Amino acid sequence: MDSAGRKTVRGSVLALASDYENLVLEPVLKEFEKRYKVNVSITYMGPADLVRELGKGSTEYAAFWPADSLWFSLADKTGAVTHAASIMTSPVIFGIKKSIADTLGFTGRKVYAADLLKAIKEQQLQFIMPSPVQTTAGACAYAGLLTALADDLSRESLHSGILRNTMREFFQGVSRSAGSGSSGWLTELFLRADYGALVSTEGALIELNNGLLTQGREPLHLVYPEDSLLFADFPLGFIGSPGSGTEAAFLSLQQYLLSPKVQQKIRELGRRSPAGEIPGNMDDTVFNPAWGIRSDLSSSTQRPPADILKEALTLYQTEFKKPSFTVFCLDFSGSMKGKPAEMLKQAMVSLFGQERAHTFITPAGDNDITVIFPYNERLLDRWFTIGNNPLESADLLQKIGALSPSGQADMLPPVLEGLALMAETPTIGEYLPSLILITGGSGGTIDAYRDLQTLRNRYNIDIPVFSIAVGEAETEQLEQFSLLTNGRTFDGRKDLSYTLQRAKGYN
Repeated sequence: MDSAGRKTVRGSVLALASDYENLVLEPVLKEFEKRYKVNVSITYMGPADLVRELGKGSTEYAAFWPADSLWFSLADKTGAVTHAASIMTSPVIFGIKKSIADTLGFTGRKVYAADLLKAIKEQQLQFIMPSPVQTTAGACAYAGLLTALADDLSRESLHSGILRNTMREFFQGVSRSAGSGSSGWLTELFLRADYGALVSTEGALIELNNGLLTQGREPLHLVYPEDSLLFADFPLGFIGSPGSGTEAAFLSLQQYLLSPKVQQKIRELGRRSPAGEIPGNMDDTVFNPAWGIRSDLSSSTQRPPADILKEALTLYQTEFKKPSFTVFCLDFSGSMKGKPAEMLKQAMVSLFGQERAHTFITPAGDNDITVIFPYNERLLDRWFTIGNNPLESADLLQKIGALSPSGQADMLPPVLEGLALMAETPTIGEYLPSLILITGGSGGTIDAYRDLQTLRNRYNIDIPVFSIAVGEAETEQLEQFSLLTNGRTFDGRKDLSYTLQRAKGYN
């Protein structure tokens, strides 16, 4: 854009809703703001939140930047998004420890979805896979796998017994899942724990390998499934008024991001051009061929139509994925009196009320196990349910609604009992387990934390604790739970219903 064009947009404000995956480009956006005197006001969201915001019909944002166009196809029913253009691409692939990839014969040759399925069925491959309903990497991997493993993907074939059994077999290989906004967290998790494989974008795996090398650890070999490969295409689209100054600011940003100099900066961050290319003169320290990175890639895999994709996401949650085994430890001590307790009860309604749950694309599965432990200084009760029976869900919500906060808080007994309950379940390997702790108080001693570590060592378990702070909760204590269990701590004070949905997305 020439100097006259820059004067036109100077002083403009562009409200942008962006996927967390674009955080890596913040320095580039800051440079644009400085150069063009435009204030780009960014709110980062997960894909499900972008879909929900765009689908409202009226929004405060003038531009949307998801990590893949499949989210536009789900949300934009009226064609409101204009000027949409891919800014960069990153193939969604498997990162597998080099030693494991060598053993599986996945190095030095092309790998197909059937090869991955065979390794899973032979119990030679387990991996972390982000949730398809809450993350772009998960959704792209899932859409590609459906296309490869279904003879002819349609609404009818989605419900075939053969495809259902095949997808269930494939997802038996998932050892951990992750929800919205988890890309950076998964990198941190992989760097502090010992996992063998991860599904993610190529760009995120490049960053992870650099971290592994810094620690002196074995890098991941990047595997590109030939028949199920999708490139996340990061489209930037406009939804504001045509002919406005905001539109001019948007077009200036888009043109800036697609300019040759900025595209070079984006490639240096491990992302490819919109066409999926890597220039022949690209520094191998970024796209390192020793890691299995391929420059000869193209994606012929088609994204499913929106109606099939939406149905497929529901089927993933209710039928295809490993069922969830979730223990909820709910604080009903005196520290939760007033607003915190009401927020907690409403958040549980948002999760277990079937109509509300479907609006978040997170319905309960037929075989999900749910355990509720309300507590104060003692366990107040123990409630169990299996599946998604509306009557049982309503009964749970009625019981939770009848609770009144009182007494002191001691979070450790329910946490220890919940972890032991899951660890002692003989079939726990067939589930994605997690413990979700919602608390507004404190509680615990050094000895009790040692008890938690002792319990984990005794059972040799990998069951994460996801802690949600409300009220006056001490997040430092909760963070210790997270670090000990490879879990995560969330702040639910602003919107507990949303935060609980995020935490539940991890299994």
